[in-house]
Amino acid sequence: MLKVALTGNIGSGKTTVSRIFKIIGIPVFDADSVAKQLYERKEIIDKIIQIFGKNIINNDTQINKSLLANLIFNDNIKLDSLVKIIHPLVKIEFRKWYKTLDSSAKYCIHESAVIFEGNFQEDTDYVILIKAPKHIRFERVKKRNGWDEETIMARESNQWDEDMKTKLSDFIIINDDIRAVLPQILTIHNKLITSN
Repeated sequence: MLKVALTGNIGSGKTTVSRIFKIIGIPVFDADSVAKQLYERKEIIDKIIQIFGKNIINNDTQINKSLLANLIFNDNIKLDSLVKIIHPLVKIEFRKWYKTLDSSAKYCIHESAVIFEGNFQEDTDYVILIKAPKHIRFERVKKRNGWDEETIMARESNQWDEDMKTKLSDFIIINDDIRAVLPQILTIHNKLITSN
């Protein structure tokens, strides 16, 4: 079974596109959700306390995710330390999940905002990149998260440039609110099911 990465910068529409792949029967691994679950493991909490101090913990002994986000997006060294803890574990979880799949599926999707940043593409056969103009992506994130432009730019500054990702991707989906996404997904789907 082929392993296909699905990625895109902040506000590109990864959730929408992965939902369509699920609807057409393709198994989808949501790396961001898996990463969030990892933050609940005691051994991970202990490692994060070592890096960020005890103030990173809420009253309910859980990681204060909004404080953590503010700290890592303003400090590349701390971000790198966190990445070295979380990304290898996400890779392990993906491999475990992959082994559970029904072998009749032609391919599966590994959805993550940080496919290239985390070197997840090494474990996949193809990469699909979702692209949208920056102003559209930022508007989506403002509506969805209520963030201001400065916060969005700080988050995006930790992601690779879209042009760099384009050169390394096998398929591109344009999600610019003009071109319909579904026909693009179905074209890629048909190529993938006939490629192996």
